[in-house]
Amino acid sequence: MADSDASMMELVGQRIPVNVWSALIVLILSVLIFSLEKCTVGGVKNVVQAGLLGENVVESTDSLILTFWTPSERTWAEMSDGEKERLVKDGRADWYQTTNDILASFGDQLVNGNGLSAQGFSRWESFGKGTSASKWGWTWSVSIARKNVGADVGIIKNKFRDIYTKNFIRDQDIYLEIRHAEAIRDR
Repeated sequence: MADSDASMMELVGQRIPVNVWSALIVLILSVLIFSLEKCTVGGVKNVVQAGLLGENVVESTDSLILTFWTPSERTWAEMSDGEKERLVKDGRADWYQTTNDILASFGDQLVNGNGLSAQGFSRWESFGKGTSASKWGWTWSVSIARKNVGADVGIIKNKFRDIYTKNFIRDQDIYLEIRHAEAIRDR
């Protein structure tokens, strides 16, 4: 039988006896709520840092994924004569012409130099429509660790633009999708 003189506390509208077990329950609930908040507010990175995914995880890297389009060898070759004439008249024909050598050099520059220091890239042939008629080109996905170039996304965009415009003649906007990604690895 419970002692009616026992100390009581009120928690969320409930009267609870104050003893070791109730203190332990409050402590466990507090830790659980704190952990869930860290998981939902900070994402996977905070779960990893809190050690909630296991002891194998040793690193979390804040990365950016850049996705963009470049012309391919097929872009100019497969355009209609009318579209080619329009682009020449508009002074935009050079942007739609490239070679395998230029594409290979561009990829090397993304990874090996000019301050961007991408971790890697992939590209795949794509077909779509943007500032001119439907056409073939390359869609690129480039992974960049922020620690390689600093946390400022503006710096990354400027370095990317410099490399891009050095390889592809483009005096108009370059459409660039930037996504944030987190990478973890086991020991």
